Amino acid sequence: YRFVDEGPTVLVMLDLNDHLPIGHDASAAVTSLRQFRVTCEEKAVEIQLRLRSPDANGRVMHFILRLDPLSREIIPEDTVPRLRGKEAKRRLEVKLFKREKDQKWFGDLVAELPKPEKNEKHRKGAAPKGSLLNPLTPEEIAKLPKPGTTSSDNRPSSFVPEGRPGSQERPENERPAESKEVRNSTSWVEQVSHERLDGQVVLSIQLKESLSDVTMDDLDLAVDDVSRAMSLTFEKCPGDVLHLALPEEKVGDLEARWRRKLKTLELRFPLL
Repeated sequence: YRFVDEGPTVLVMLDLNDHLPIGHDASAAVTSLRQFRVTCEEKAVEIQLRLRSPDANGRVMHFILRLDPLSREIIPEDTVPRLRGKEAKRRLEVKLFKREKDQKWFGDLVAELPKPEKNEKHRKGAAPKGSLLNPLTPEEIAKLPKPGTTSSDNRPSSFVPEGRPGSQERPENERPAESKEVRNSTSWVEQVSHERLDGQVVLSIQLKESLSDVTMDDLDLAVDDVSRAMSLTFEKCPGDVLHLALPEEKVGDLEARWRRKLKTLELRFPLL
């Protein structure tokens, strides 16, 4: 990858033919921005790409580029990815918005990790964990698998099968983040995604990049609690309605947010 400082922003560029190990086949296999997933944090950027090889094998390949930690902080929610170039030579451009807009970015985009201390790296006489010279603690021994004759053989000693005393289901709002795409048949919506994140169910409706000057006032959302359904109408395409189902999880009141730079409407439902 390469990057350019543009003042208040930094542009990260990934030339598919040059930066992926499959050569010119990379541009031929990428047809849409939807094949990418860009995830940002204040000091990290992760770019994922999934494509099917155009050769006879037709293999599905998954590439991941993680820039972590960044040398300086960014504003994650303002990040804008775009697919540029001709069909034979495509590139992904990711525009990052600086937290400190007047600060010049130079050198490496990724900060250098601190080197381990010499004494820690070259400790003399350190025996392998679990050997006679460096035995396990009683707590570590208690966590080791225990032999048995039930269906729980080789489970850690702290494991309790479901339905037995002491087992607890993980609360809904503490489960790890899950993400999935929702079917979309409208002409003005690029994609719809459903994910569970930070104790919330988030529906993200991303509009087509070709649309301009779109605001929250151009969208009309109707919610029917009886049928557990929602409908979203775009003022410029009144007959082309996006129909969505309310989350299956037990959720609270809806909060809507408009991400102007991403042209994305976020519908957030707190998990109860």
